[in-house]
Amino acid sequence: MAIYEYACAACGRRSEVERKMSERFDDQICLHCGGKETELVPSLSSFSFSCGGFYATDYKMQGGGKKKAGK
Repeated sequence: MAIYEYACAACGRRSEVERKMSERFDDQICLHCGGKETELVPSLSSFSFSCGGFYATDYKMQGGGKKKAGK
């Protein structure tokens, strides 16, 4: 499931809707006013990795120093 953001032309408010990627995008009704003229708008994605990874374990500097050549 993915979260999509829609803007309503009638009331100007935005709504977030959770949908399957296989569902149609053009049939969304405004959740605030019931308007039928909604538009899919790009939104900022926000996510956080909850485990170790390249930056957290291999690349991040300890103590704010710079990496030295050969290390």
